[in-house]
Amino acid sequence: MTPAILNKSPDIITLVKFDRNGPVPLAIKIDGRRINIQRVTYRWVSHRGAYAIYHYSAMLSTGEVIELALDTGDMIWNINRLTEI
Repeated sequence: MTPAILNKSPDIITLVKFDRNGPVPLAIKIDGRRINIQRVTYRWVSHRGAYAIYHYSAMLSTGEVIELALDTGDMIWNINRLTEI
């Protein structure tokens, strides 16, 4: 399946842990539905001016792969890409 470019924010990130490299998403809530993140497969950091943007490629418990990003400039999470596998 071709990845869908979403560029939308989930309702909230329901659970986040912090490790030495920054925040790590554990679950998201989309359209009122909580979906667990089964595993973060890759993560990287980019910058927008003085602000870090934390990016994550993650596999959901539903079998989909998403690309999430946390923009620390406004502290908003965005789903940039969603792919069914």
